[in-house]
Amino acid sequence: MALKKTTSLTLLFSFVVLTVSSIVLYVMPHGRVAYWADWHFWGLAKGDWDNIHINSGLLFLAAGCVHIVLNWRLILAYVGRKVPGLRHVSLECVGALGLTLAVVMGTAWMLPPFTLTLELSGTLKDRGERRYGTPPYGHAELSSIDVLSRRMGLDPGVSLRNLTESGMKVTGGDRSLLEVAQENRTTPKAIYDVMCRGQRERKKGRMKQHGVPHTGSLQP
Repeated sequence: MALKKTTSLTLLFSFVVLTVSSIVLYVMPHGRVAYWADWHFWGLAKGDWDNIHINSGLLFLAAGCVHIVLNWRLILAYVGRKVPGLRHVSLECVGALGLTLAVVMGTAWMLPPFTLTLELSGTLKDRGERRYGTPPYGHAELSSIDVLSRRMGLDPGVSLRNLTESGMKVTGGDRSLLEVAQENRTTPKAIYDVMCRGQRERKKGRMKQHGVPHTGSLQP
């Protein structure tokens, strides 16, 4: 097996995977929304795409290092050109370095046109937020039914009864929304919506009776 050919093909294939995962991560909803709505693409959740992107990046990095070692002399030839008694940096090297620095520094300083790509990504992610909704707090899907109910001013007993009466399989209030959602093939957001049935109105009524303004904290 030729090492150079294997290295080059590994770079190619890992680059393709990185390209796909980068596009997916670029357009997917914000993390809190993706976890809350159990967002999937091609059967893979956000965490799966994160892991694929990281490991593919490491593979690309390793293959790139091997590629540099195997082609070191050729790379030196690209970087500089020899003249009698001296070695000058090539215009191609200056151009490549300048382009890379421009992207890095322009992004760090939030200068146009580099901000346009970031703004587009933000717009696409916000669209997902409007479509799927937002959790009441970060990683609410990991909270148990009882804990989430108490934090959101719901009655844990009513929340559990709502779930069982809707046909959900629930073994107890100590189960997290994510676990219940996976067992019932739905999303944490759908579980929360069922838990809240009939309770939003009661809480609003209690708050109104005591003169407490409603803050909208029960919005899913």
